Amino acid sequence: MIEAAFTSREKTLMLWLIHEGYQDPSNPPASHTTAINRSAEVGLLTEEIASRLTELWTNNRAQTYYQTGKATRERATTMLELATDIHSQIINRAGVTHECVCE
Repeated sequence: MIEAAFTSREKTLMLWLIHEGYQDPSNPPASHTTAINRSAEVGLLTEEIASRLTELWTNNRAQTYYQTGKATRERATTMLELATDIHSQIINRAGVTHECVCE
């Protein structure tokens, strides 16, 4: 669940960047945090939020994926809630809620 939550957030940010013309869809991101950093560069996220999201990635997704930290139910639930909130905000901001198939 933690991996899925981070992937969802990453893909949602990338969708917005592509939709707004800030990312060439034929040029995939170089790392998992590229979408976060690029979103801050163009003003979608503040530097503070981008830094916090990157820190969450390092302390949660990377550790659980590479098994250097424990995945807990609480971590998974929190990451899923955050991913869901970010997804909703980006889809609404991009004005493409009619294209979302999440429901």
